[in-house]
Amino acid sequence: MTALHIATLTLFVATTAAAVAVAKKEKRHRPVAWYLVSVVGLEQVRFGLSQLLPATTEQREGLALAVRHADMAAYLALIMVVPAMNMALFLRKRPWIIGVVYLATAVVLIASYPAIRGNELLEIYTAIELAGVIASVGFWIMWVFSPRLTEDRAISVHVTSAVVLTSTNMATVVLPALTGPEVLAKWSIIVALHATAFAFVLVFQLRYLLMRKEKL
Repeated sequence: MTALHIATLTLFVATTAAAVAVAKKEKRHRPVAWYLVSVVGLEQVRFGLSQLLPATTEQREGLALAVRHADMAAYLALIMVVPAMNMALFLRKRPWIIGVVYLATAVVLIASYPAIRGNELLEIYTAIELAGVIASVGFWIMWVFSPRLTEDRAISVHVTSAVVLTSTNMATVVLPALTGPEVLAKWSIIVALHATAFAFVLVFQLRYLLMRKEKL
């Protein structure tokens, strides 16, 4: 693991901890906190699954198949939590519809194996990520133009955090499409992008916590 990866992981953990602290004081920040905590949990699940079997296994039955399906479900959840966070924050609605879509998609992909796998599965993941990006932008637009949803348009910790985190995920989807898959060979660019986003959100959250402390 490189120094950049270690720094990104440290910033990620610190940002998540700060988000939980902010959410305890500002309930509108809870979707952001839930998003970060969910990502931490899902990444740990995927790491644990990766330790059970070699990543190159070709087995299609038994434990190998169960691990593959579990990893697919966890990765799919990582994609879905982005629009779920934005729906909960900007529309102020429980994202149960996204949960329904997630379950339906997971069932279809599991049932379609091994007919759908490899590059075909990656293309489906990309399509779902793009759909999540479009949905998130749609939630932002609805928030901006709905007086009922927008109490004030001042820059707030929860809005800023959600937009920055979502935009970073958008970049990881859009960059390969614009520059070609070779950008993935320079994975350090994507890692650095996430590190920058986490640092920005962390500073913004710490600023909020300090301001709250000064008012007490």
